[in-house]
Amino acid sequence: MLLPEDFGLSAIQTLAHVGRTAPSWRHGAFWNAWDKAVAGIAPGIRPITAASTDNTDPTASHQFESLRHVRIGALLVEPPHGTPVRAGVVAMHGDGRIGPLAGERERWEWLASRGVATLAIRVRGFPGSALDTGCVSDAPAGWICHGLEALIAAEDAPPSTQVTMWIVPEAIADVVNAARALARWMGGGQPVYLHGESLGGGLAVLAAARTARQGTFARLAIGHPTLGDWLWRLQQKGAIAAGTGSHIRELFANHQEHAEKFVDSLLLADSVVHATSVCIPTLCKLAHRDDVVPAPSAAAVYNALACAPGEKWRFITPYGHFDGGIRNARRHAIFDRAVDAFLDPSRPAHEGIGPFMDVLETGDRAPDDPARGEPGARRTQEAAQPSLFGGGAKPEAPAADPIAPSAGATEDGQLSLERILCQAYKLAGRTLDDLPYTPQFEEIMAAARGNFPDLSDREAFHKLHNIRKAGRLPRLGRSPGTKPAVPPDDERLLTELIQSTVGTTGQRDQLPYTPAFDRMVWEFNQRTGRSLAPHELWRLVATLSK
Repeated sequence: MLLPEDFGLSAIQTLAHVGRTAPSWRHGAFWNAWDKAVAGIAPGIRPITAASTDNTDPTASHQFESLRHVRIGALLVEPPHGTPVRAGVVAMHGDGRIGPLAGERERWEWLASRGVATLAIRVRGFPGSALDTGCVSDAPAGWICHGLEALIAAEDAPPSTQVTMWIVPEAIADVVNAARALARWMGGGQPVYLHGESLGGGLAVLAAARTARQGTFARLAIGHPTLGDWLWRLQQKGAIAAGTGSHIRELFANHQEHAEKFVDSLLLADSVVHATSVCIPTLCKLAHRDDVVPAPSAAAVYNALACAPGEKWRFITPYGHFDGGIRNARRHAIFDRAVDAFLDPSRPAHEGIGPFMDVLETGDRAPDDPARGEPGARRTQEAAQPSLFGGGAKPEAPAADPIAPSAGATEDGQLSLERILCQAYKLAGRTLDDLPYTPQFEEIMAAARGNFPDLSDREAFHKLHNIRKAGRLPRLGRSPGTKPAVPPDDERLLTELIQSTVGTTGQRDQLPYTPAFDRMVWEFNQRTGRSLAPHELWRLVATLSK
């Protein structure tokens, strides 16, 4: 399996990446003209009639008017009859082939039950919003390049003319006008939230920035936001797999004679530049690896946000626009649940995200959420079970392994977890102390999840330790890993971090595959100026004297 490009960066370096925030020299005049153009529109949501149906997506239920009188298609998901409207969400889409608007209803039904009206939109040029522009999303040069060359050539034209040349600033107007139309429809001063992933995430940041002074949006939920860090992206030698970046790279290759003008025009709508104006509570999904929306560029958008430290949350997935298997799919599914909790108007943003704090960086199971009618009993029972890694109340008698306590086969003939882990461990050929955060551990997990799909990384690592303590783990040769060379001061700092996290270095086996260890990696690298990957830091931890 060919993994997405990592751009020569470790996971920590990827998430810490920052981009250029200096704006284009045209920024002020351009966006002042844009503000005036958008302020001259009074959008209102109206049901689609037979005469106004857009055949590129006939499932749209409503329309509103945006910049240049372009009709924008949408689906309005209303709260059930008798449920008061407490908030609204403008929901956007990604690039490329997108599904019909009718598919948005199921996604937003739970929030509708909480009194949230969702307006799922398609920005101009996409199916459902092509009546006045044509369908630009399937153009050979890509949606994002529509009008960009005209903007580059017209840098001396009046700003009022420039704002209607490139499709990206016009799409930002579509998002802002959707929020204005939805607020008008709700009619009572309810807050409006904003959601988008990929292209939608980039547009969401840009729309939130452009309306920051007006306070149009109250919360922002985004995933793998694009349209940012263009200067860095254009400097990368490797090809971008697909999406907006690949189209921009292709166009840039034909404009080398005026590269500076090209970059300057892109900076007008660079989401990293604009993120410095966004200071509303934000939940953002990022990836360790992604080459459609390059993972470092998405992280740069998040890192540029001006939110207070306690009002922005980073949710991590192994991969972004890549089928990374069931573990990756689960992370994306947990994020959707976190978005629902974060956008629930019955709770402040920090309370909504509260149940998910322990799974923001790792984890295969969504936490129970009382707002969904889940009492949390399962989590409470699990927390009470004894564990090699501490915590929980001690039962009167030893608890049986809930998955498979013995080697061999279970009653239904299925291989036990212990036997699968032992076989996979022997094939992996990497000793247990050297195993965490390696491809060999992923191979073991892939083998185990064939029979135990709900098994988490942390549970598997615990199980392997229990098997070794019982003397049943296969013996392997010398570990292939090596200890990173660090000075004594760094080792003393690491010892302090371990002790502050789990009490003593003797309890260090509690750390792998926990948010606490992820935080330790980050803090160690921050305080030492290093960029050790999780496996490298674990090798250092494992060699410390107990």
